[in-house]
Amino acid sequence: MALARLNRVTEATEGAGNCAFNAFALGFCDARVLAQVERAVKASGTTPDARFKRFIQHVASALSVECRWSAVASALLTLRDEDKVKLQSVLAPILRDMSINLALKAADGLFHFQQTLEPFMSAYSDYTCGRNGGALARDDIFLRHDFITKKFREMREEEIHVWWRDQGYQQFLQKMRNNGEWAGDLELARLARYFGVVLDVVREDFVFNVYGNYGSFPYLHGGVGDNIPENYKREIMDCLYDRDIIKRNLRLSVNDKGIEFNLPEFAVIASRLSNVPNYEKVNAFVTEHCLALKGTHVPKAWHRRCREELIQRNVIGRDPDNSKQYVFTMNANQAMMCLGAVPYYDAVMNICRQHYEVHPLLVLHNKDGHHWENTLALPTPEEAFLRRIGFFGPEASQRLMQDSFLLSTNQLRRSDEDLIRKFT
Repeated sequence: MALARLNRVTEATEGAGNCAFNAFALGFCDARVLAQVERAVKASGTTPDARFKRFIQHVASALSVECRWSAVASALLTLRDEDKVKLQSVLAPILRDMSINLALKAADGLFHFQQTLEPFMSAYSDYTCGRNGGALARDDIFLRHDFITKKFREMREEEIHVWWRDQGYQQFLQKMRNNGEWAGDLELARLARYFGVVLDVVREDFVFNVYGNYGSFPYLHGGVGDNIPENYKREIMDCLYDRDIIKRNLRLSVNDKGIEFNLPEFAVIASRLSNVPNYEKVNAFVTEHCLALKGTHVPKAWHRRCREELIQRNVIGRDPDNSKQYVFTMNANQAMMCLGAVPYYDAVMNICRQHYEVHPLLVLHNKDGHHWENTLALPTPEEAFLRRIGFFGPEASQRLMQDSFLLSTNQLRRSDEDLIRKFT
């Protein structure tokens, strides 16, 4: 399952047609996300109070708090801890109204309209070909409206395109203002754009990006990578693909700037570019078992972080006969290519650092293409330790907003002892 690969679990949301906005509300009202959003806005040269003025006004009025970002953020975090149902009922109508207003905004109206064209025409094609009963989940939002399906029955393809441009789209937006109207990717993408977050959606066994990215690794030519020999550039790009540092879906991830980064933390990129932890020991083991490495059990004494990095590089995996043990999944030559640092590590790291963009990440779950839920990242061992000593919890939300250590994407993971010293 995709959720398991992401090390996430679902968080239930209220339904009644508002589940998409409810899920976004739960995902956004997280201490880490709010802190990251605040830092990103300040780094752009403005303030949350200026950037999110309308949102702050609506929430402050609904919760009877001061009309300031700090007061609103604090109130949302408290409400999330104390009454998640109320949080959803308060925020869903605000988020719905914001999404529609953003679509109608003169400066961005054409952009948002164009975002609807492909899924709308896909829904039309499914309907007219008699596949409306099993239409793509992303298109269900259109097929739920009788005024749209009526036009689908009456119009040819060239006519339906003109109708959508001249009348249908505006009618659709007004319809979507109503409480309980089914919402989906399009509405959530507008909110993600407004708040400056990356929005990923998990659906069954796959994950797709609804909005945003972390910047792009540039093509190694035209002045970029001049200090990297030509005969190494292809190997470097293959390494970035193999270690999931950049996206594999070229149709969706390639742009004029390069290929989009695939990882939500720069610290993880740095880890993937480097030698695996305990490199000398691991390399010696691979060399010793070079004739029959694939299927060999991984020594249990190896450090957890070493095993985790080997898993992420697909060097090892669960033993199919014993889920408590790990085995090597590739031969020695392949493994050795994955263990060490990427060629010209310093140059590649500098390129990544220069072009990587930090954005908060929201991951929502769209169950069976119908019900939307939030997802929660399972704690790392370090965070689990801090939970045991009482750092995380309702009382820690404000501290997380103030202390960005755990939130920083430029910090490599610390040991348990380092973390304790930081927070005590």
